[in-house]
Amino acid sequence: MSDFVKLIIVGLAKAGKTSIYRRCLEKHDLKDIEKTPPTIMIARNTVNLEHISKHIAIWDFGGQSGFRSNYLQKPDYFDKTRIIIFVVDVLAPKDLEEVKKYFNSILQIIKELKKEKGMEPPKMYIFLHKCDPETKNQNTPNIAMTLLEMNTLFGKEVPMYMTSIHDDTACRSLNNILFFSLPEDAIMHIFSEKFFEELKNVILKEIENKPLDDIEGLSKIFGDLIGQKIHELWMSSSIKKVDRSEKEHKFVEGVEVIQKDGKKRFKLKCQFALKDRKCTELDCTLFLEFLKGILNSIGLGYRSQAIEKIKDDDECFFII
Repeated sequence: MSDFVKLIIVGLAKAGKTSIYRRCLEKHDLKDIEKTPPTIMIARNTVNLEHISKHIAIWDFGGQSGFRSNYLQKPDYFDKTRIIIFVVDVLAPKDLEEVKKYFNSILQIIKELKKEKGMEPPKMYIFLHKCDPETKNQNTPNIAMTLLEMNTLFGKEVPMYMTSIHDDTACRSLNNILFFSLPEDAIMHIFSEKFFEELKNVILKEIENKPLDDIEGLSKIFGDLIGQKIHELWMSSSIKKVDRSEKEHKFVEGVEVIQKDGKKRFKLKCQFALKDRKCTELDCTLFLEFLKGILNSIGLGYRSQAIEKIKDDDECFFII
């Protein structure tokens, strides 16, 4: 698995693409951002973020007409992309036809890359940008029109966010995108000491008076609770750059990263036993459902059927 994630930001000139990057990742104030010059071709930045274990390679595509023509003639610019953020300026409804033409051309390139190179289609998101809090109400007709046009082009399955750099919506939306696009990093976050004990206590309290024979029911409880708690923690983490040396995760005791079949996996000791005894079979079963809930909550439910259970000296371990 690569240590890099390629995220690209596309849109017409003056849509606000570079301003989002500078506001959310470089923490510039609004006065500095007002002086942002147009992006020439592609601005490539590689960042380390505090709650992401991989490098994020962010490509900010300049939106001038000549640059756009260049990208569309060279599909390799889009190769190996994991995440695309399409930024559209809701204050420029006159540009919507040009926006749709450009975005549709990118969608066609993605299809060709899948067909010719087997590239996995990237996660796609749309920022309806410049929904500034002080003017959003008076711009409702433009926002509604833009939303309708983007729905027509992309379909309702592509998430859309109303964003602004004048509040926290752009940065929170970017954080949200990273959560749902990088489930492996969400797992890393879950098993850190910082989070795991709190999560386990919430689960154990929830099942305290529940009948333990309804394992499927417990799994759903786990999934709902875990999804909520994981997302809360992730969203409360600020998006900030860190040195690579600061990014070491300290796992809760009994969790280790291993390599299996050339892939990174997690080996976990049953965490639900009382401290004065080893895990019983019921403890192991509950912990298994706990793990399934984690995978389901971050979009990796398909892996829950492949969890391996290992018995060793009356202890149980799981590999996910």
